[in-house]
Amino acid sequence: MPSSLMDLETGDVYIDTDTGLLVTVDDETAVQQIIYMLFKTRPGSEVLNIYYGFDAETAVRVSTYPDSEMIIESLVADALDEEREKLISNVNLISVTKDLENRKIIIEVNVSMINNSTVVLATELEVG
Repeated sequence: MPSSLMDLETGDVYIDTDTGLLVTVDDETAVQQIIYMLFKTRPGSEVLNIYYGFDAETAVRVSTYPDSEMIIESLVADALDEEREKLISNVNLISVTKDLENRKIIIEVNVSMINNSTVVLATELEVG
């Protein structure tokens, strides 16, 4: 299921496209990478933390339902819960938009940073 994480203001993707690895970055971008890794991890795949991750399969499966944006927002909120993701505790807003014509779901997460700046992250899920 291809996806990418980008800063909506700059359009920068925080991954080295040659190696597929996350690049060393400043603190603000590190938060973006944490959320990217969270979205790429399936719940149950981390042996020491079986609740960590985002249930992308369910998100894609329910995407054709009416009002499924609320269900997907709930799945994202679950994944970002402070009990599951200890490094993220300042999520202001989660927004989901369906673009079924182009076969994708756009998830935006608005996060406050320690320096009082706000970062809006976006990721896309491809709908089968």
